[in-house]
Amino acid sequence: MARILTLGEALIDFVSTEPGRPLAEVATFQRAPGGAPANVAVALARQEIPVGFLGRFGGDPFGMYLHDLLTTENIDLSGSCQDLASQTRLAFIELDGKGERHLAAFSKGGCADERITPEDWPETQFEDCKYLYVGSLILRHPSSAAAQRRAIELAKKQGAKIVCDPNLRPAFWDTLSMARRAIDGLLRQVDILKISADELGWLLDCDPQKADPAKLWTKYPLQLLAITRGNGGCTLQRRGGPIVEVPAYAVAAVEPTGAGDAFVAGLLTALWQQEKALTVLEPEDLLPIGRWANAAGALATGAVGAMTALPNRARIDALVSSGAAGT
Repeated sequence: MARILTLGEALIDFVSTEPGRPLAEVATFQRAPGGAPANVAVALARQEIPVGFLGRFGGDPFGMYLHDLLTTENIDLSGSCQDLASQTRLAFIELDGKGERHLAAFSKGGCADERITPEDWPETQFEDCKYLYVGSLILRHPSSAAAQRRAIELAKKQGAKIVCDPNLRPAFWDTLSMARRAIDGLLRQVDILKISADELGWLLDCDPQKADPAKLWTKYPLQLLAITRGNGGCTLQRRGGPIVEVPAYAVAAVEPTGAGDAFVAGLLTALWQQEKALTVLEPEDLLPIGRWANAAGALATGAVGAMTALPNRARIDALVSSGAAGT
């Protein structure tokens, strides 16, 4: 049976419960499961899409918790293992005075995701893979970077499309130039790119308001580009086609940590449900795809923590059917 695979990190977010305080002064946090590839896998499973997670879980209580959580979500973990010699990566999130999140710090060294190797999966792991989702965080370490390159190679041999959200996290990288080189190399292998407007400006080294997406088409072999703009909704464009603008849905937002990951899962779910090749998608095809993705992203802001509020298919369908926005 065809399926989607996500590759990379499963981690624990510690989200400050004290808006306006810098990380060093925060005394209380709320623990939340996270990691973009794990979030996307959970979001896909809740939208009733067959999905598997490729990665390693830490050999500590957090790692066992994450493994059990993904198992209960009916995610295939045959391409994952628990690495008893490693620890689970931790991320620490500040909230500013307006309640906006800022990723302030990561734990580094000895974490499970950086110990992924190219030998972790046989070629048969990628049979029936329709889409492989990848990010950029595991590119920081030579072993896991090589593993991701190998996974992309094996997935492409099976005819899979490579889907990427760079998910730029400056706190994770030694330098931003290191991050830019890694992400540039990754995007040369990608078919579907989801990127935020701010990340686009960073990638093109310009003001996000002046960033020209056309430059991506000349530099990378993309077939579909999705740019998210927060309250401004998103734009979708396939190679050679017009830009399609899709308005956002207005919801009562609590915390936006998982919105981008939910958007990606919504995008893939909508693509999964239609028969056309990416190269022939027309505006009338892309508009409902964007509406579904926007609705998924909007609903994911309804609780603290990336996975907590990831919506199921019924909730997304109800919001889209309401016609509240995105029309």
